[in-house]
Amino acid sequence: YMNGRSPYALLRAHADRRRIETGGRVLFFDAGDDLEKGALADYTSSGEATVHLLDYLGLDARTIGNHDFAYGVPSVIRQAKSPTHPLLASNLRYLPPPGDNQTFDARRYVVFEVGCARIGVFGLLINGYDETDERVDAPYLGAFAQEHDAESTDRFVSTANALVRELRDEQKVDAVIAVNHLGTFRDRMLIEQ
Repeated sequence: YMNGRSPYALLRAHADRRRIETGGRVLFFDAGDDLEKGALADYTSSGEATVHLLDYLGLDARTIGNHDFAYGVPSVIRQAKSPTHPLLASNLRYLPPPGDNQTFDARRYVVFEVGCARIGVFGLLINGYDETDERVDAPYLGAFAQEHDAESTDRFVSTANALVRELRDEQKVDAVIAVNHLGTFRDRMLIEQ
């Protein structure tokens, strides 16, 4: 809470105010790590309380973060089925076990019409971390693998470049926004490339 008020309510009110002030020409994103932040409601509901709040936040899109895998595969699958906003996981692919017919409805990108502009948005996710806080190059929960060009020296740069080309060439967007969950260092690398 911030000064006795829910940060979710404050964020929603700010987004609503900006939408009114701009005639709807504003986009509202979340870059992930919404779960496992210490709230009792989050822990006791295995993240469902937080996911429910996110559905009422008024987001246009949300990128999944590494902490959003905290409550297992079913939770991640449910997060991707939000009725109010798409979940971005541009470099993630679901590897269902045999007999699993669940679908992972996350998107590689979304395109918004804002005024007279077409805006393409994608979101990349960093590698997972183990219990000693070391980065690992293995699928999240053994079920969500990162897609990348094996020949590339930096998987995130090559994936971002491919997404930008696809959005510009095939979707004919005027601008591209990356709502990544990579960390400042990786984001700066992407900007420089």
